[in-house]
Amino acid sequence: MNLTIWAIITTYFLIGAVLIMLINKKTDDPQAIKQRWIKYAVYIAIVTITVIATEYALPFKFLIMVIVLIGGCEMVAVGSKRWHVLVSGLIVYAALSIGFYNYAVLSERPQLLSVYLLVFVFDGFSQLSGQLFGKYHFMRTISPNKTIEGLIGGIGLTLITGLILQPYIELTVLQALLFSLGIALASFTGDVLASVYKRLVGVKDYSQLLPGHGGFLDRFDSYIAAGALYWLFVWLNSTIILV
Repeated sequence: MNLTIWAIITTYFLIGAVLIMLINKKTDDPQAIKQRWIKYAVYIAIVTITVIATEYALPFKFLIMVIVLIGGCEMVAVGSKRWHVLVSGLIVYAALSIGFYNYAVLSERPQLLSVYLLVFVFDGFSQLSGQLFGKYHFMRTISPNKTIEGLIGGIGLTLITGLILQPYIELTVLQALLFSLGIALASFTGDVLASVYKRLVGVKDYSQLLPGHGGFLDRFDSYIAAGALYWLFVWLNSTIILV
């Protein structure tokens, strides 16, 4: 199964490289072109580290804690002058982080990998399809770059990926599609929540920790929300069955 996972990741990164080249043809700004490739390279490193970490339960648990800790520090740093927003944001972040941690320590490896892979696909291809085809913006006051075309592209490829993973996660075709759609919507929700917080505290980026990205949390906000909501669904499902 490792070969299948890496084959999917490699294929998507190759497709992503082609899309970036097409996007870069639409601009003559060398700095923008450079930033896209830097972001692409950093994204490859992040995905590789995260997927490798899922092989080992203990390192993955520590990776999750590092993600949550750094993300929380970024929130405090940018929101320190607006305490009412900071406190509200941290309460929501803490709730999602607890669910995210439970997802990390209680899920089996197929679920860990599948959730992350679907988040990676939605997050990456919603951005690329939006930059390449986007015309209709629908969240200008919260996240000006989000487009309907980007959302459709991200969800579409996430559903396709869910079907590819369907035998691996041992779901029916319908269940795999619903699972993938749920992860895509959870990823979108996490991204929107992070964008809302940035707008409320009046900043564009959380930090400059990751070159080409809008901060460490900006890279993991979708994953935190998707992992948390996946664990919540599993917990509610097991509770209903027990009742």
